[in-house]
Order: sequence, then structure tokens, then C-alpha cells
Amino acid sequence: MMTKNPLVIATRQSALALWQANMIQDLINSLPAFNDFETKLLPMVSTGDIKLDTVLAKVGGKGLFTYELEQALKAKQAQIAVHSLKDVPMIPEEQFFYTYNARHYHEDLAVFPAGSPYKSLADLPAGAVVGTASVRRKALLAYFYPHLKTKLLRGNVNTRLAKLNDAEQGYDAIILARAGLDRLGFLADLQVEILSPEQGWVSAPGQGIVAVQWDDNQEVSAYSEFLNDPVNALLTNIERGVARLLGGSCSLPLGVYAHFVNKDGEQVLTSAITEEFNRLRHQLQAQAYQEYHPTTPQVLTQIWQDKIRNSAQIQDFVMGLQLEQIHVHVFVGDLEAQKTIRQTYTFDFAGHSLVNLDSPTLLTQVLQFVQMIASDIESKGFAQITSLLAQQLS
Repeated sequence: MMTKNPLVIATRQSALALWQANMIQDLINSLPAFNDFETKLLPMVSTGDIKLDTVLAKVGGKGLFTYELEQALKAKQAQIAVHSLKDVPMIPEEQFFYTYNARHYHEDLAVFPAGSPYKSLADLPAGAVVGTASVRRKALLAYFYPHLKTKLLRGNVNTRLAKLNDAEQGYDAIILARAGLDRLGFLADLQVEILSPEQGWVSAPGQGIVAVQWDDNQEVSAYSEFLNDPVNALLTNIERGVARLLGGSCSLPLGVYAHFVNKDGEQVLTSAITEEFNRLRHQLQAQAYQEYHPTTPQVLTQIWQDKIRNSAQIQDFVMGLQLEQIHVHVFVGDLEAQKTIRQTYTFDFAGHSLVNLDSPTLLTQVLQFVQMIASDIESKGFAQITSLLAQQLS
């Protein structure tokens, strides 16, 4: 029997992180391109999992949830690492890059204690306490709900929910990402309010995205494109591109959310695109593998992408979506709502196609669009916000 190559997946050891790592492991095991690999999880504890008594912005923020996993990649103890993308630094070390998967939900949720008479943040009385560790969420609360107070809340999802339902902790509500609660199967049992970017509550850049981190120094990185969702990659690169140009990290109260809009002006959720699109793409990947294996991953990737571009079935699916625009919602503000910038920007997607998201023309236009957004935000008083924030966090 032929010995398979090890493909060790570094992950944090929280329940949510393990769910996400298992999802990526299952995807790898389902793709013929990875038939020569044997997968295994490597659960790890990150710095961010240990420092639970301080706001992330005050302990450095950058890399708190990724550093230990990256060290495992450098030491070749792991071949890839799996992260929640919103935890990933905006500018990675040169040897690292990412592929993107699985944005089903992008929103935040307000979660209320079991038996609470309240169903929304607006219903809470003046002085009610909302738990969060995120400066973005604090800034949004200050802007939309100035009658509420915030209190530090750190820990994994289970810990935060336990604190919410412990009356002695004093929380009237907490803010969590919808994606995490959904992945852990908690949503059905919770009393929640959806906080929507379209209504102004803008989620973090990359929120809901599962990122796979690759090390250019490891041979397995040649297989990276097989684990990339190009639709999520495009939208995520817009969100994180804006954040990167503004110096974004978890210490900046910045929300950026991008989504497609169809010819009728209706939002098209990423999940409504990617489930079928990726099913068709993976079918063609299996065909390419069956027809051309053994070959190099580089050649297999090129053959697969050619099949995607020439697939009548995919062309019909893409045309049926009638995608015409990308809308980008941006929120940035200080922690006391003294200065806030809220804006929506529109990118003309008509004339482009989901099967050519790597088109140099499209990529150039997207880069210019991202630069325009960042410049506009800066012109609207961004420096004043960062100055106020520095004072508030000191």
C-alpha cells in the first residue's frame, strides 16, 4: 500500500475552531486532488486564548490568535492552518498566504439571557449592560444605542453564553457573530436579534469566512487553489483591502461588508451563490483529476480552471444570477460616537463574470475601487477618529 503524505492542519482547540478545522479536513478528504495526502488535526492554544481579562486592542491585537499556529507552519509541524479570517492580521508575513471558504452568515447577533423580556437592543432600558470585547461593536453600540453601557466579555462561545445566563455577571445582552453560533448549533435555543450591515450595523472585514493559511516554503502550497472559493475571495479582498489601507486591526473600530446586487437591486447573499457554484466547480475538478492524473498540481489547477471557463452549465448558472453591482458598507467611529463615518460604495460588476474573477482587468478595477474607498474615508475625517480612539484606549 502506498504511503500517503502527511497533511497536518493546525487549529485552535476551541469548539468553534475545531468545527472549522474539521470542515476543512472533510473538504480536503472529499477532493481527488488530495488523494495522496493523509489529514490530521493539530489543536493548539493561542495567546489570545490565554489573555482573557483585557480588551484585545490593549494587548496588541495583531496575531494573538494566529502566532502559535504560524510557528507550527514554520517548523513544518503542520502543513496548513485554519483560522476565523477576522482573527488574521491584515498584512501576513511574506511567506504566508490564504485561501477562503464558507461564508454562510456575516452578521452580528445580540443575544439575550434565557427568559429575558427584551427582544432587541432598542428595547433595553437606559444603563443596561451589553457584553463585548470588540472595539468595533463598542463603537456601533455608542452610535446606535447610546443609552446602553458596555462591559468586557472575553472567552470562547460557550464561556460567553454561560456568563450571559449567570445573573451575577450582570449582562443584559451580549454581541456574538452569527456564523459561530450557527456552526456550533446554538441558534435554535437562543433569543437573538440580527444586527444587519444593510441597516447600519456593519460586520468586521472577513467575518464569517474560514481562512486556510499556507506556507510558500512547503510543497503542499501548490494545492492551495483547490481549497479556494473565488467568490468569497473577491469580496473578502475588497473588505480587507479597505481595512489594510486604513491600517485596520482589531484595535480599529472598523466595519466593512461587501456583497453582490442583482439587476433588480436586490442583495444576493454569498451563500446563495457559492453552494451551487462550488458544487459545479468541484465536479469539474474531479473530472480533471480523473482524466489527467498523475500530473503536477500546477498543471491540474490550470486544466481545472480551463474546464470551469468552458463549462456551459456554469455559464448558465452565472448568467442566471444577473449580478450587476457590488455594494460595500463601511462604518468607522470612536468609542463615544463623537465622530462617525458611515458610507456605502458601489462597484459596477456588469460585464464581468464569476468564471473570470482572476481577470487582470477586474483585479485592477477592484484595486482602484478599494483605494478610492480608503481615500474617501480619510477625507471624511478618519484621522480625527483615530486620534479620539487613542485617547479613549489610553
